[in-house]
Amino acid sequence: MPENALRTLTGAPIYHYTVADLEDEIIWDLIKSGHDSSYLMTTGTSGYLNDCGVPAAHAYAIISAFFLRDEHGRVAHKMLMIRDPKGRDTYQDKWNSKDKASWTPEFIAQVPRGINPLRPNSFGVFFIEHIRYGRCFESFQIAHQREQEGYKETWYDIENDDGDQTDLSFTVPESKQGTIYITAETYVDGAVPWESHCAGQAPLQVLFIGTKNTTTGKYHRLAKSFYRERVEQPLSIDERHYKAGDQIGVFVRYEWGRVPEGARDITVKLYSKMDLALVDEHNRTNQYKMDTLEAFDGIEDDFWN
Repeated sequence: MPENALRTLTGAPIYHYTVADLEDEIIWDLIKSGHDSSYLMTTGTSGYLNDCGVPAAHAYAIISAFFLRDEHGRVAHKMLMIRDPKGRDTYQDKWNSKDKASWTPEFIAQVPRGINPLRPNSFGVFFIEHIRYGRCFESFQIAHQREQEGYKETWYDIENDDGDQTDLSFTVPESKQGTIYITAETYVDGAVPWESHCAGQAPLQVLFIGTKNTTTGKYHRLAKSFYRERVEQPLSIDERHYKAGDQIGVFVRYEWGRVPEGARDITVKLYSKMDLALVDEHNRTNQYKMDTLEAFDGIEDDFWN
């Protein structure tokens, strides 16, 4: 899955979108915003043949989202630049590499990176208008990698989970700033053999985020997710919804179903601009093999390699 590759490469929260669930303009706004934020993005086709000529069940990179403007400076077309990592240019719909009627010299001059869309290339780059995108692709993914803004990650590892709820929390420092992303995930699809991992059934995840009322001890819900995990579903807390000194609870529970022991591990991760410590009820952290620690006793150094 493209989102698993993005997660592995960037470590950032990955948002997965199903094209059929969204209108064309919403898809454009999401991808254009991702492009303007310099986020890495991927897209993928379904397992069925399409009328666009792009191979089925395949992943692609979204390189750019840009406007083509007419002679009056008005937006005439909203375009996506997409690349097949295998270097193929098989796209056959409007705006393909042979469509000279659409690609006027004026429009060619507006293509980013100086690429001539009518010139055959071995890089697998092709262009598609946003209103045609949904005919060809099934989903897209956006990685919110924000290290350039000072974002960093901290996490808590739950090993050999027993299916009971795990209560974690963190406290917002005085220098509060930025969105906080929260994820809970087990092994990505394909990391553990399917038969032994899920036996055909993905585990059910429940993730609840809330701020603690210091008077009542109860938590006010900020976000919640409830789904069968196939891809990670990040939750986020906007800076407007928390304040310095807030204790924010992170409650996670997995219903493992037929997932056997040995594959019931969870990583709960925070991604933010602040120095946060994710702790359990005993105020302990648990970062498996932290960079500042030596290998655990009884485990050879070769294990970590």
